[in-house]
Amino acid sequence: MCEICHYVPCLSGCPNAPDPPTAFRCHRCGEAIYPGDEYARVDGVEYCESCIDNYPYCVLIPLLGGEWKTVQEGEIIKCSDCEDILPAGTEYGIVDGEILCEECIDEIPYCDLVTRMGHDWNTSSEEDIYDGYDG
Repeated sequence: MCEICHYVPCLSGCPNAPDPPTAFRCHRCGEAIYPGDEYARVDGVEYCESCIDNYPYCVLIPLLGGEWKTVQEGEIIKCSDCEDILPAGTEYGIVDGEILCEECIDEIPYCDLVTRMGHDWNTSSEEDIYDGYDG
């Protein structure tokens, strides 16, 4: 019997309670993804919501299979969403074949951006916990 919560096994809020089983580990930071946590699966690899949120667009868009570019002198690049012409030196992304400025990309929720680019955005569940059975 636990000296703190007086239960066997310990209650989940007890400091002596074991960590809950993880469904996945984030490919970038290694942190656990627990049942109920949202995560992205990109090319078969899991990323926690925090890492996806914290990637700069210049890294995230190519990770998802898009392109990240800078408008060059003499180019005329127009955002497909807001229809603004982007001045030279402005960065933009090519998302699902569309040219989008940073401001328009910023308006897209990460869950929609990930799925729009052909990857999965999920909520982990108890069924995701590996039980040692591969059958």
